[in-house]
Amino acid sequence: MISVQNRLQQLSGSRNLLVFGFIFFFAITLSSCGVFGKSKYDRDTVKTHPPIDKPTKVDTTRWTKLPEDKFPPITSDEKSEEEAEYETILKYSYRVAAFIPFEINKMDLNIENSNDLRSLKYLHYYAGMQLAMEQLKEEDVRLTLDVFDSEESKSRIEQILDQQLPQETDAIMGPIKKECLVTLAEFGKENRMPIISPWYSSQSVAKENPYYIQFNPFLTEHYHAITEHALEEFSKDQIFLVGRENTRDTDRFKYFQETAEIILDEKEALKTFTFDQDSLSAEFEIIKAKLLDDKATVFILPNYSSRDAQFIYDFIRRINVEKLDHEVYVYGMPVMASMDKLSYDYLINMNVRIVMSRFVDVSGPLEKRFQSDFFEEYNCFPMDEAYEGYDNLLFLGRALKRYGTGFVRKLDQDSLEYLSTRFNIQPVMTSNNVEDQSIEYFENQNLRIIQFVENQFQTLK
Repeated sequence: MISVQNRLQQLSGSRNLLVFGFIFFFAITLSSCGVFGKSKYDRDTVKTHPPIDKPTKVDTTRWTKLPEDKFPPITSDEKSEEEAEYETILKYSYRVAAFIPFEINKMDLNIENSNDLRSLKYLHYYAGMQLAMEQLKEEDVRLTLDVFDSEESKSRIEQILDQQLPQETDAIMGPIKKECLVTLAEFGKENRMPIISPWYSSQSVAKENPYYIQFNPFLTEHYHAITEHALEEFSKDQIFLVGRENTRDTDRFKYFQETAEIILDEKEALKTFTFDQDSLSAEFEIIKAKLLDDKATVFILPNYSSRDAQFIYDFIRRINVEKLDHEVYVYGMPVMASMDKLSYDYLINMNVRIVMSRFVDVSGPLEKRFQSDFFEEYNCFPMDEAYEGYDNLLFLGRALKRYGTGFVRKLDQDSLEYLSTRFNIQPVMTSNNVEDQSIEYFENQNLRIIQFVENQFQTLK
């Protein structure tokens, strides 16, 4: 475990991130939980005790017991069950634990293979957190960060929780594997400790757990955002839901249709089209016939997995060849932003629009400053994970400072724009029936639509 306090002066000078990785490797494998103890100025540790004097004489006054039906007990200072559950404590300093899947035991630290370092993106994430610690220090947020290698092992998580996690921990972030998150979510619910999932999103990790927060929206939120944006700019007659003839694709259509029904008050409002991927060329004449002459044609692809990348590429390539002068727009999932095969020509010609929970506009002034600071510190440019690590810890540190240990119920009050996202934390309820509702978990529901314009991705919404 590595413990870092932002009350300490940070090291100065440039460091190559690979060298930083070596330093990190030895530090995290050799350091112990006792690296940093509590500050003597932490008011949580200060207790006052009356001086010890000689025993005083016992008061022998006799009290008469009164009947409670006529003289009920005073209860004005008692807390309701809900108030007690979400009670917040403002502290002088806070402590956060981060479970990051470095998987050091699998690292290849051969300097010749630095680009293949399996955990490079998580080193960038951690490096971004370090820059956030410096920013929080400037904002007078006193925070200690404990970093653990989760190893993506449930037994490892249980061991840390049982033997290494400091008792004064106020919140936990990570890891990425579902079974590890389930273990942490249960721990958080039992101990009334916020658990933040920065990477993995699912509807089945937490059950009626108001201490569990997902920083990435669930899949269906992406579908809703695409539908809303498409219907804001195009009529329903211009839009086609496209997929292959399998239940994985066609079952996803219902989420788009549900959103369209809410907007248009019409069931099955959007047209659908399915085909066998293996016969894409043969069936393309049917797709080609659907291209509208007098207005744009919009195709929505619900595919989100990298396993579907070839299908996505084949579809866009084929449309690009056949569309001629027709105006076409293609909406898709975040996987499309990381597909090397989708050249700039495809992105531009097809007006590709991608829904993203996080997007970094590298041309922005604050983003450029972050790049500069990151390069000065680590002698390399930041990956997207560096911005993410910075934003996540900065958001959490500010929330602890402002709202205390019960910050979860106050997160929807933060409306600041961060480098890669705006946090829109909302409760996910167990039921649509108001009388039966309870909080299942919390989720960041911020999503953006981006499009490749003037040689770079830009935010449309």
